[in-house]
Amino acid sequence: MLRGTRRLKKRYQRTTTQKRHIRTNGQPSIIPTKWMPITVVATSLIGISYSLFGTMTTTATPQLAQAQEDILEPTGVSMRSVIPSFAKVQDSLAAVGYADAENYPQVVVVGIQSSGKSSVLEMIVGEEFVPKGEGTVTKVPLVITLHHIDQNDKWAEFPGTSSKKIRDFSVVKRKILEGNRQFSSEPIRLDIYSPDVVDLRLVDLPGLIHNPTKHQPKNTREMIKDICKNYIKNERTVILAVTEGNTDIQTSEALRFARKYDTEGSRTICVLTKLDLVKDSDINNVLSSLQKLPLRLGYVGVKCRTNQELRQGISILESREIEDNFFKFHNRWDKSGLNTKTGGLATELSNMLEKKVMHFLPEIVDKLRNDLYKLSKELEECGYSPKNEYQRDEILLSEIDNFLNRLIGASTIYEIKVEVAKSIYKTIYDRCTNRLKNFDYSGATSFNEIIEVNDSGNLEVPKFWEGQDDIVYQKWQSQVISLVSELQGLSEEMTYNTIRLLRDQVDDSVKVLSHRPALRDAVKNNTLKHLNQSYTATVKHVEYLINIEQCVSYDSHSLERYILIKEKKKQSGQEERVPQSKGWFWASNEDERIRSGKYGKVWTEAYLDLLTERLAQNIYNSLSVDILDPLRSQLQKNYTVNIFGQLDHDMLLEERSEIVQNRRLLESQVVEIESALNTLEKLISA
Repeated sequence: MLRGTRRLKKRYQRTTTQKRHIRTNGQPSIIPTKWMPITVVATSLIGISYSLFGTMTTTATPQLAQAQEDILEPTGVSMRSVIPSFAKVQDSLAAVGYADAENYPQVVVVGIQSSGKSSVLEMIVGEEFVPKGEGTVTKVPLVITLHHIDQNDKWAEFPGTSSKKIRDFSVVKRKILEGNRQFSSEPIRLDIYSPDVVDLRLVDLPGLIHNPTKHQPKNTREMIKDICKNYIKNERTVILAVTEGNTDIQTSEALRFARKYDTEGSRTICVLTKLDLVKDSDINNVLSSLQKLPLRLGYVGVKCRTNQELRQGISILESREIEDNFFKFHNRWDKSGLNTKTGGLATELSNMLEKKVMHFLPEIVDKLRNDLYKLSKELEECGYSPKNEYQRDEILLSEIDNFLNRLIGASTIYEIKVEVAKSIYKTIYDRCTNRLKNFDYSGATSFNEIIEVNDSGNLEVPKFWEGQDDIVYQKWQSQVISLVSELQGLSEEMTYNTIRLLRDQVDDSVKVLSHRPALRDAVKNNTLKHLNQSYTATVKHVEYLINIEQCVSYDSHSLERYILIKEKKKQSGQEERVPQSKGWFWASNEDERIRSGKYGKVWTEAYLDLLTERLAQNIYNSLSVDILDPLRSQLQKNYTVNIFGQLDHDMLLEERSEIVQNRRLLESQVVEIESALNTLEKLISA
């Protein structure tokens, strides 16, 4: 933004090498030669707008001289090259739904009904084109872009519609009226090309009202204010407040509304209409009231066609001559320093708008660059439509791969395996523990300490049944092995839980294909079908592992060694871990285990621990090998046969209508923003 400003300043310095000095009451004011034709208009405007620095006269003060430079400072770019190009960019961006385009610099016209707002616009344009009538005629914003041309022709166009050049402005009026059926913030856009206009962009807003008529909704006043607010609250806009000069300015509805959003009055210019209705004796009172409500951009007095002149068929060109003669005859308005006549108003507005555009242009370009990056990323995520068979198959493979990555990615499979392992361990242990409550420990002797320290200081487990033969041990072993009978049916439960976890993951993962309903349904159905087919074979495998466990027995030495290892780990502060397919998962069931002062129960619990760890690991390995680990490759084979080989690819890639529309919108926005950046960057570097 600073680089653009420096370039503009350098160009300004080049264009102002020749200067003309004007003295007003002895105070010099330096005005560039190229701006001399509008010096008188600007001077009178500033005299009234900066009346808060002194009395309302044309006397130039230091503040006045600075204000003249602020308003009349050239931007270094031809007015004709800036406003039309910028307006075209604004319209193009608005046409593709780029919301920020409505916040670009423009002149918004606000005023109450019957204040002469439409007449002012027609005087600026030089044609009668604004619909008039009783009540609220303008119900939507009318965006008018004026284009100065060097040919002897005049026409209007409605951009974005099928209409072409319209030279009959009564047709323009009719079309505008057709677009004002109901209140809406959606604007009507109108381009007017004429040699009699300056380059300018105006937004004619619905007229403010005090109370709705009997044919209008009760909330009409609020609807109109909401529409107007959306435009005038923007800090980049110039507010053209139209108010009747023959009324008290202090009570002006238009000025009060503008002041609400422009509290300092820095971007509001007020047009006083119907000055021909002000009595000569009241002129001083009107001028005095302007001093009490100073505006940075000042006041402009105009005289538009009266109702009598309209009935007489006075044209707008003729009314301009009448306006000139009126202010020549009533020269007290001009002598007071008030800027007058609609011709000077149009030039002044064009100059103000040009300056606003060039001031905010670097900021606008930066915003466009950031939005272009965001929209490009969003478009990339939205995907693209295939243009040939190769792209079609490539997209199909990519979509399925995205689903598989989400379904069975590394982190997802790890979480499922951990959940499966914990579930298996807990289920086996809980079932076996319930059996221990009624276990027969007959023949066991009591003891005070389960683990003893021998004379050498080492841990030692007392003998199983001191003084008993192996028959007692065998009897005990047959009982503990019967614990496995509690695990019947575990195969179906464990397999079902694993399949359930995967089903839940399928429901979540398939959301990545929600924009392609046919492909989503095909992938989901085939995936669930495959999981159901895996269920039966896996149940048989797990059941086989449980049956094998009934044939496993542990001698007293194995159990004794296991008890010692556990106690050493406990004393050393190490937590027990149970193997999980080359990895380990945590097991902390010490609090749940039943403690007793009998040898038999100690050994039984040791056996239970070994049984749980061994069987849980084997079942876990089976579920991993049968279902989890080969899932990706098996699904890919399934999709190849049942999706790629049997279903129509074009049908699979059909997207929801809103997705297609969103992609088209994003594509059009990206194209228009790129084009806008190209145009605006040229304006900055010009």
